[in-house]
Amino acid sequence: MVKDLVLKARSYRNFESGYSISRETLESLVDVARFTSSGANKQPLKYYLSSDPETNKKVFSCTRWAGMLKDLKLPFEGSEPTAYIVICCDTDVVKNHSIYDIDVGIVAEAMMLAACEEGISGCMLGAIVAGEVSAALDLAPNLLPKLILALGKAAEEVVLTDIPESGNTAYYRKGNTHFVPKRSLEELIINK
Repeated sequence: MVKDLVLKARSYRNFESGYSISRETLESLVDVARFTSSGANKQPLKYYLSSDPETNKKVFSCTRWAGMLKDLKLPFEGSEPTAYIVICCDTDVVKNHSIYDIDVGIVAEAMMLAACEEGISGCMLGAIVAGEVSAALDLAPNLLPKLILALGKAAEEVVLTDIPESGNTAYYRKGNTHFVPKRSLEELIINK
Protein backbone atom coordinates (compact mmCIF):
# COMPACT_ATOMS: atom_id res chain seq x y z
CA MET A 1 0.00 0.00 0.00
CA VAL A 2 1.28 3.47 -0.86
CA LYS A 3 0.47 4.82 2.63
CA ASP A 4 2.81 2.24 4.20
CA LEU A 5 5.60 3.40 1.89
CA VAL A 6 4.94 7.07 2.73
CA LEU A 7 5.07 6.25 6.46
CA LYS A 8 8.40 4.48 5.98
CA ALA A 9 10.02 7.11 3.69
CA ARG A 10 10.91 9.63 6.39
CA SER A 11 13.69 12.26 6.44
CA TYR A 12 16.77 10.54 7.85
CA ARG A 13 19.82 12.53 8.85
CA ASN A 14 22.36 9.85 9.81
CA PHE A 15 23.51 7.03 7.58
CA GLU A 16 25.64 3.87 7.72
CA SER A 17 29.09 4.74 6.39
CA GLY A 18 29.78 1.37 4.74
CA TYR A 19 26.62 1.28 2.63
CA SER A 20 27.20 2.09 -1.03
CA ILE A 21 24.71 3.06 -3.70
CA SER A 22 25.62 2.42 -7.31
CA ARG A 23 25.27 4.90 -10.14
CA GLU A 24 22.89 2.41 -11.78
CA THR A 25 20.63 2.63 -8.72
CA LEU A 26 20.66 6.44 -8.90
CA GLU A 27 19.85 6.25 -12.61
CA SER A 28 16.90 3.96 -11.84
CA LEU A 29 15.55 6.61 -9.44
CA VAL A 30 15.82 9.29 -12.14
CA ASP A 31 14.08 6.87 -14.49
CA VAL A 32 11.12 6.93 -12.07
CA ALA A 33 11.24 10.74 -11.99
CA ARG A 34 11.16 11.09 -15.76
CA PHE A 35 7.67 9.57 -15.89
CA THR A 36 6.12 11.99 -13.36
CA SER A 37 3.84 14.89 -14.22
CA SER A 38 5.36 18.17 -15.39
CA GLY A 39 3.73 21.57 -15.86
CA ALA A 40 2.82 22.01 -19.54
CA ASN A 41 4.87 18.81 -20.03
CA LYS A 42 8.00 20.99 -20.36
CA GLN A 43 10.15 18.51 -18.34
CA PRO A 44 12.83 21.10 -17.44
CA LEU A 45 14.46 19.12 -14.65
CA LYS A 46 17.92 17.58 -14.98
CA TYR A 47 19.86 15.53 -12.42
CA TYR A 48 23.45 15.44 -11.18
CA LEU A 49 24.29 12.03 -9.67
CA SER A 50 26.96 11.44 -7.05
CA SER A 51 27.97 8.20 -5.37
CA ASP A 52 31.75 8.46 -5.15
CA PRO A 53 33.34 9.75 -1.92
CA GLU A 54 35.18 12.70 -3.50
CA THR A 55 32.11 14.14 -5.23
CA ASN A 56 29.95 13.35 -2.19
CA LYS A 57 32.23 15.59 -0.08
CA LYS A 58 31.71 18.44 -2.57
CA VAL A 59 27.93 18.05 -2.44
CA PHE A 60 27.86 17.65 1.35
CA SER A 61 29.83 20.89 1.79
CA CYS A 62 26.91 22.75 0.14
CA THR A 63 24.18 21.33 2.37
CA ARG A 64 22.51 22.57 5.56
CA TRP A 65 20.78 20.05 7.83
CA ALA A 66 18.02 20.13 10.50
CA GLY A 67 17.76 23.89 10.87
CA MET A 68 15.41 23.60 13.86
CA LEU A 69 18.06 21.75 15.87
CA LYS A 70 20.51 24.60 16.43
CA ASP A 71 22.53 22.70 19.08
CA LEU A 72 23.25 19.68 16.87
CA LYS A 73 25.40 19.26 13.81
CA LEU A 74 23.70 16.65 11.69
CA PRO A 75 24.55 14.28 10.24
CA PHE A 76 27.00 13.21 12.93
CA GLU A 77 30.58 12.90 11.72
CA GLY A 78 31.04 9.59 9.93
CA SER A 79 27.28 9.29 9.28
CA GLU A 80 27.08 11.34 6.08
CA PRO A 81 24.99 10.19 3.09
CA THR A 82 26.69 7.86 0.62
CA ALA A 83 24.96 9.23 -2.50
CA TYR A 84 23.18 12.33 -3.76
CA ILE A 85 20.88 13.41 -6.53
CA VAL A 86 20.99 17.15 -7.25
CA ILE A 87 17.78 18.25 -8.94
CA CYS A 88 18.37 21.18 -11.30
CA CYS A 89 16.08 23.24 -13.51
CA ASP A 90 17.36 23.79 -17.02
CA THR A 91 16.73 27.47 -17.78
CA ASP A 92 17.33 26.79 -21.47
CA VAL A 93 14.09 24.76 -21.38
CA VAL A 94 12.07 27.22 -19.23
CA LYS A 95 12.90 30.83 -18.37
CA ASN A 96 10.54 31.18 -15.39
CA HIS A 97 12.02 28.36 -13.33
CA SER A 98 10.19 29.17 -10.08
CA ILE A 99 6.84 27.94 -11.43
CA TYR A 100 8.46 24.52 -11.86
CA ASP A 101 9.19 24.18 -8.12
CA ILE A 102 6.04 22.04 -8.01
CA ASP A 103 7.69 19.68 -10.51
CA VAL A 104 10.71 19.53 -8.18
CA GLY A 105 8.49 18.38 -5.31
CA ILE A 106 6.76 15.81 -7.47
CA VAL A 107 9.98 14.21 -8.74
CA ALA A 108 11.65 14.38 -5.32
CA GLU A 109 8.82 12.51 -3.61
CA ALA A 110 8.61 9.96 -6.42
CA MET A 111 12.34 9.24 -6.18
CA MET A 112 12.27 9.08 -2.38
CA LEU A 113 9.41 6.57 -2.44
CA ALA A 114 11.20 4.50 -5.08
CA ALA A 115 14.40 4.62 -3.00
CA CYS A 116 12.50 3.55 0.11
CA GLU A 117 11.04 0.62 -1.79
CA GLU A 118 14.64 -0.43 -2.57
CA GLY A 119 15.68 -0.16 1.11
CA ILE A 120 17.40 3.20 0.66
CA SER A 121 16.77 6.03 3.12
CA GLY A 122 17.14 9.71 2.45
CA CYS A 123 16.48 13.34 3.16
CA MET A 124 15.31 16.12 0.85
CA LEU A 125 17.51 19.18 1.33
CA GLY A 126 16.11 22.51 0.25
CA ALA A 127 18.42 24.59 2.43
CA ILE A 128 21.07 24.96 -0.24
CA VAL A 129 22.74 27.92 -1.91
CA ALA A 130 22.39 27.32 -5.63
CA GLY A 131 25.58 29.23 -6.46
CA GLU A 132 27.63 27.13 -4.04
CA VAL A 133 26.30 23.90 -5.53
CA SER A 134 26.88 25.12 -9.09
CA ALA A 135 30.47 26.11 -8.31
CA ALA A 136 31.28 22.91 -6.38
CA LEU A 137 29.98 20.70 -9.20
CA ASP A 138 31.04 22.96 -12.07
CA LEU A 139 27.50 23.03 -13.46
CA ALA A 140 26.68 24.80 -16.71
CA PRO A 141 25.11 28.26 -16.18
CA ASN A 142 21.70 27.06 -17.44
CA LEU A 143 21.43 24.37 -14.70
CA LEU A 144 19.98 25.88 -11.54
CA PRO A 145 20.16 23.60 -8.46
CA LYS A 146 16.78 23.46 -6.73
CA LEU A 147 16.90 20.53 -4.27
CA ILE A 148 19.31 17.82 -3.18
CA LEU A 149 18.32 14.28 -2.27
CA ALA A 150 20.77 12.83 0.24
CA LEU A 151 20.69 9.03 0.20
CA GLY A 152 22.07 6.10 2.17
CA LYS A 153 21.11 3.41 4.68
CA ALA A 154 19.50 4.96 7.77
CA ALA A 155 21.49 4.78 11.00
CA GLU A 156 18.74 6.24 13.17
CA GLU A 157 15.04 5.90 13.88
CA VAL A 158 12.31 8.38 12.92
CA VAL A 159 9.06 8.37 14.90
CA LEU A 160 5.88 10.21 13.88
CA THR A 161 3.99 11.71 16.83
CA ASP A 162 0.87 13.78 17.39
CA ILE A 163 1.29 17.54 17.68
CA PRO A 164 1.26 18.52 21.37
CA GLU A 165 -1.44 20.78 22.85
CA SER A 166 0.94 23.74 22.41
CA GLY A 167 0.57 23.31 18.63
CA ASN A 168 4.35 23.16 18.18
CA THR A 169 5.23 21.35 14.94
CA ALA A 170 9.01 21.49 15.45
CA TYR A 171 10.79 18.17 15.12
CA TYR A 172 13.12 17.12 17.95
CA ARG A 173 15.57 14.40 18.95
CA LYS A 174 16.06 12.13 21.92
CA GLY A 175 19.29 10.20 21.54
CA ASN A 176 19.38 8.61 18.11
CA THR A 177 15.63 8.95 17.57
CA HIS A 178 14.15 11.80 15.55
CA PHE A 179 10.55 12.74 16.46
CA VAL A 180 8.29 14.44 13.90
CA PRO A 181 4.93 15.86 15.09
CA LYS A 182 2.09 15.50 12.56
CA ARG A 183 -1.35 17.13 12.47
CA SER A 184 -4.38 14.90 12.95
CA LEU A 185 -6.57 13.88 10.03
CA GLU A 186 -9.49 15.63 11.73
CA GLU A 187 -7.58 18.92 11.79
CA LEU A 188 -6.70 18.70 8.11
CA ILE A 189 -10.15 18.10 6.66
CA ILE A 190 -11.98 21.40 6.21
CA ASN A 191 -15.54 20.24 5.51
CA LYS A 192 -16.63 18.06 8.41
